[in-house]
Amino acid sequence: MNEAGLIVRIKNFLEGNLAGPIVVIKHHDSVTAGIPDLSIAYRVVTTWVEVKLLRTGSKGECRKAFDPRQLAFMHRIARVAPAFYLIGHQEEETVRLRVSKPFEVHVWRDTGKPLGKMNRGGYNLSDDLGWFVNSYIKREGSWPPSGF
Repeated sequence: MNEAGLIVRIKNFLEGNLAGPIVVIKHHDSVTAGIPDLSIAYRVVTTWVEVKLLRTGSKGECRKAFDPRQLAFMHRIARVAPAFYLIGHQEEETVRLRVSKPFEVHVWRDTGKPLGKMNRGGYNLSDDLGWFVNSYIKREGSWPPSGF
């Protein structure tokens, strides 16, 4: 799987697994460089998501994957709306997801300090996405969202 394929799978999962009106917009293309990959409008709240797929998780790979300008933009968004990185880690034939806030990714990228335990929803991508929906999207889907 590549990053573009992961973004499409996440978008399809969200559209198929959230009850009620939902709008998921995929922003990822060469014209929108720096803009988060997805915006998810659900229950009057728009959540912004940047998707990354890492193969090794090495410090060099992380520095390359997380552009400082994009991190700064995600920080700006996170001040006014929910914003998350969904970081996919390739594990043989499956991809596992880690959910991180922009500040956590910034520290990880610049210091190499580990992000902590993997956010596990289950044993596959669908389980992890279900966990993300229940833990973040549905929780943030009220006004004002927690943490504001």
